[in-house]
Amino acid sequence: MSSQKKAKLFEADDFKSAEIQISFSNPVSNTFISEKVKRIGTSNKNNRTINNPIQILEILGNSLTISLPKSSCGISHKVDLEINVKNVGPMPLEISLRGKVTAIDYASEDEESVTIEVQNPNDVSWKDFCKFYSKRQEAIHVFFKNVRGY
Repeated sequence: MSSQKKAKLFEADDFKSAEIQISFSNPVSNTFISEKVKRIGTSNKNNRTINNPIQILEILGNSLTISLPKSSCGISHKVDLEINVKNVGPMPLEISLRGKVTAIDYASEDEESVTIEVQNPNDVSWKDFCKFYSKRQEAIHVFFKNVRGY
């Protein structure tokens, strides 16, 4: 065997992903959703376990589409989102958004995809989040391009 070190095909950190946690609040229906819990009203006795955490499906212009448990909101409801992104550098990215529900589409038996138009798209935290999201999507694109070899 050669005394030279073999080149690594990949680094373990290449697969380290950003951790995104989203909480959703709808003052109209008095609904709060975080990680694995959906609460209607202020009492914890109304807590229900949900199968999937909220996920971002798409960011397009001044709106984002997320997955939510069924019946979490209605068209034109004003909603609040807290987005915390970890593992993106020395400082986590924390964003508070207010938006208006513009579309709700059936996704599955217990989930809907909800499009929310951000009320203040010029906010620095929204712009920073969009930059982060765009960079992550580009990194994924480059990764798959390299894997395919073209």
